[in-house]
Amino acid sequence: MPTATEFTALGAGNGFPFCLAKVDVSDYAFKEPLTLSQATSYFWNIESASATAISSDFGESSTPPTLSEPLERVCGSKSEINSSSRTSIKVSTSGVILMYDGIVTNEENFMGYGIGSGSGNISSIHSAVFARAESFFGLSEVGIMSFQRIDNSGTSGLFGTIAYSTVTLGGVPFVKYTRQQGTGSSADITGLDFYTYP
Repeated sequence: MPTATEFTALGAGNGFPFCLAKVDVSDYAFKEPLTLSQATSYFWNIESASATAISSDFGESSTPPTLSEPLERVCGSKSEINSSSRTSIKVSTSGVILMYDGIVTNEENFMGYGIGSGSGNISSIHSAVFARAESFFGLSEVGIMSFQRIDNSGTSGLFGTIAYSTVTLGGVPFVKYTRQQGTGSSADITGLDFYTYP
């Protein structure tokens, strides 16, 4: 683990450099709320991921990107992608939310924090970490986020086989999405790497 430069950030008074959106996730199919400690640790300290994206048909692969030091996140989120023409791996800190089980104006419905953004569905755009590889006859995708709105697991045919599971990576719980269609490609996320401090 790399060592980061120590710093102090005043932020928005909530542990982050921005205000957090309140989202009602009561109808989401999968949700893994985080504690404030887990959410701030991910946002401020994520350095990279242990992830693979391999297209054996094209002989291509991508390595996980490295995010800039935590000090550079004082003004907002960071996102990096390493890619080739058929493979890509993304690591991002964007999309920290407050998760509610019902009406968001009732603090009794507060569940915890979430990592991910957008539509509430795991995708290359909205995920915390996402890996993808294409082949002549296949496609492999894997992504992690704190929630997933729609349960389309088991889908087959044109979209391949889709599955969801709960994983804990680097002490942070996530919903993990996997999609496998055809052969000749593979993708996986097996861990997270964090900055440490002196």
